[in-house]
Amino acid sequence: MRKTIVATLACLLLAGGSAQAQLNVNRLVKKAKQAVASTASQVKTKVKDAVDDSGKPLSKVENAVATGIQKTKQAVMNVDETTVNGHSYTSLGDFKPEQYDRTATGCVSFSHVPTSYEECDSLYTRFLGTSAQGAASMMVMALAIYERDPALGERCIRLIATPQCAQQVLEACSSGLPAYQAAACLKGAGQANGYRPNTPYTVEFNASDRVNVKTGDSYTLYIDLNSKGWQEHRRTVAVCKTPHSLYKVQDCESLVAPCLKPQAGTSTAPLQ
Repeated sequence: MRKTIVATLACLLLAGGSAQAQLNVNRLVKKAKQAVASTASQVKTKVKDAVDDSGKPLSKVENAVATGIQKTKQAVMNVDETTVNGHSYTSLGDFKPEQYDRTATGCVSFSHVPTSYEECDSLYTRFLGTSAQGAASMMVMALAIYERDPALGERCIRLIATPQCAQQVLEACSSGLPAYQAAACLKGAGQANGYRPNTPYTVEFNASDRVNVKTGDSYTLYIDLNSKGWQEHRRTVAVCKTPHSLYKVQDCESLVAPCLKPQAGTSTAPLQ
């Protein structure tokens, strides 16, 4: 529970403003660490007092408390940020290929969609391709790029996806996806506001009900992108990874299924 609260607070803060993103992240981590330390001390004291009064051994209870504290600390520490061509990208998540965690969450925040292949490649290879939520969020960016420039979008899609997945996505794109398809994947966007997302743009994820799958030395993770652009708000994306590779999008059929039309009278706008 505490891990989920910390991750949620981080996502909210990351979406709050791009100019002071690094400062905000640093403050978040510092405050969260202080909260974890304070709470850990209080919990240990209360548990010890309660168990002492009953005369029962402490070891099992203390181990359980220590495990919960360690998980919370890990969630706090998994906040990363980078800058590409002057634009800030922030990622938070605790998805692990070797261990399925139903409570795992992730989010990626950004204020700019790459405008060149070099920028997309740098962002993917240096930063977002190293995490499950990062690779999945790059597919959202790639869909936005394809809408502006199909040739560039195709190169970016092939960069971040497996060959079979890339082909499926490109077939869907060439058939004519709505111009607001990528925006529908972002926090704050919905039919009622013409799919105009919050800024900086934020993509939020939860662990899927489907457990991780290991095939040889490769792992496939299933994560759900949270969106109001479809009747089913949780859009499952499969990402895969080997020990020596970046994450690749393996399946994202749910993201290229046409989203709901915006309400009449609303106007849409391309992502920047």
